[in-house]
Amino acid sequence: MIYKDEEPTKGTVKVMGQNLRLLKKKDLPKLRRKIGVIFQDFKLLPDRTLEENVLFALEVTDTPPRNMKKKLMEILTYLRLSHKKYSFPYQLSGGEQQKVSIARALVRDPYILLADEPTGNLDSRSSQDILDILLDINYKGTTVIMATHNLNVVKKMKKRMLRIENGELVKDK
Repeated sequence: MIYKDEEPTKGTVKVMGQNLRLLKKKDLPKLRRKIGVIFQDFKLLPDRTLEENVLFALEVTDTPPRNMKKKLMEILTYLRLSHKKYSFPYQLSGGEQQKVSIARALVRDPYILLADEPTGNLDSRSSQDILDILLDINYKGTTVIMATHNLNVVKKMKKRMLRIENGELVKDK
């Protein structure tokens, strides 16, 4: 609902002060440019290199080409992936693929980062690495909203937790 991929059956969803029910369809891309999304299954383009996967996020938002390579290298260096920029997704570990997904989400400097089960397909070491990155992103000022079924992940993060059951908020701690 934050990304306006689904509509609420009742109530109001406000994102960055904008009531999404009142948002015009033509204004949706502008809102989505401020929101990065990380998926559990990475959603990488298999026929493109790591570099091309990340640049794609800039190309579809009409980022001027002169800014793309600099932004790409900043984010790949931050995520310790610059040495793999010509690798294809099948050549990367699960943790590296998730970092590419994070790079693609971060390259546009989002205000909000949505992470849907970002550690769900990873081993414990890669999971911890991804959690550390998400905590650092949050520390630097980006709001990170993570959906997970893994209570251990939530406890490790020591952040605000909302628990939703059957569409109802049952816990806010």
